[in-house]
Formats: sequence, C-alpha cells, structure tokens
Amino acid sequence: MRSLLCEAGVEAGVEVGPEGKLGRRGFTLIEVLIAMALMAALLAALYTTFFTVFAGRETVNFELERTREVRRFIELVTMEVESAFYDAKNPVTLFKGDKEKSGPWGLEFTYFTHTVIRKDLPVSDLKRAIYSVERKDEGLTLYKELFDAYAPGKVGDFKVAVLEGLSLVSFEYYDGESWVKEWRALGEITTPEAVKIKIAFSDAGGDDDGAGDYTAVARPRIR
Repeated sequence: MRSLLCEAGVEAGVEVGPEGKLGRRGFTLIEVLIAMALMAALLAALYTTFFTVFAGRETVNFELERTREVRRFIELVTMEVESAFYDAKNPVTLFKGDKEKSGPWGLEFTYFTHTVIRKDLPVSDLKRAIYSVERKDEGLTLYKELFDAYAPGKVGDFKVAVLEGLSLVSFEYYDGESWVKEWRALGEITTPEAVKIKIAFSDAGGDDDGAGDYTAVARPRIR
C-alpha cells in the first residue's frame, strides 16, 4: 500500500512522508528568486509612493505657510496705509512712492498707530514706515523700516526682510482718474485715493495667468 502511495505521489509531484502521508515538495530556487523579485518591486513601489506623498505634503505646507505670511503682510500694510497721514504744515509727515528702478525703490509714509512709551524717547502715535525693494540673486526682497516720526534714528528703529524670493513687487497710486507709478505728497497734493499692492513669487510657475499673484487695495481714510 505504501509503495503504491509513493508511486502515485511521485507521479503527482508530491512527497510521501515516512508514515505514508502525502505532502507538497519545497519551493525551488527559481520560485524563491521570483518571489523575492516581486517583493522587491512591491517594496520599491511603496517606498516611491511614500516619499512622493511626503514631498507633496511638504510642498503644500510650504505654500500654505507662505500664503499666510503674504496675507499677514498685506493685512498689516493695508491697515497702515488706511491710517496714513500727511499735513503740509507738519514737516515730519510725508507720503511718497517710487516707481521700479535699478536701485532700491518702494513706499514711504507716516501713519497713526498706538502710542509706544519708551524711556528717553518722545511719546508719539505717529510712525514712519519705509517699504523698500532690493534685488538679490534669489529674486526681490521686500524690507520694512519703522521708527517714530519725531525721533528718527533713535533706539527702537529696525529694518527687517518681510518677504524674500519675489519676482514682482508693485505699488500703484490712484489719483482719482487713473493708476500712476509714482506719488509725492506736496502742498495741496495729499495722500492718494487708493494704493494698490501687488506681489508675486519667483517660483510660482512662470505662467502669465496670475495664479501666483497677491493683490490688495488700501484706501487712506485721512485726506
């Protein structure tokens, strides 16, 4: 009987144990190599997918953080422009904007804000803000300087880069009829009716559809 089982097992491609029980033979070397190759391909695909998703997540987080920074900046400069103040009889007040040029250009004005009390400094709620644009190897950099209008050059002044890697920084001024590139408050010419601020990043894709542009319009309330 055992011999008959052995013969049947050999013909069927199965092994017969010492007790006459039938069992499958082990995997061949080729089968093992094929299984390992399939496993390696699967792991490689999972590895690539994981790091692609991870890199995509990092890119999205970077874009979201940059968008938040731009929005905070636009909200801040909008509030400042809305509080802009110019009086021809007060020599410390001003409002001027330069058009784009090879050297630094930007927007400079005085505006009302909360009172800051510091030792050995005059108390004033009139500040002077300077937004200047400079060309760098990585693109345009937008700087901000802020100090007390009645005490320029004193302790508390600062200049800081607020946005970097820009491809466009544009300030335009509405005179009641059209948008102009420059503005000078002088005599009866006070603050513009509105200021348009436009910003774009150098890595926004290079398209002309404006998808990477940020634009805001602020209207001075004191005129």
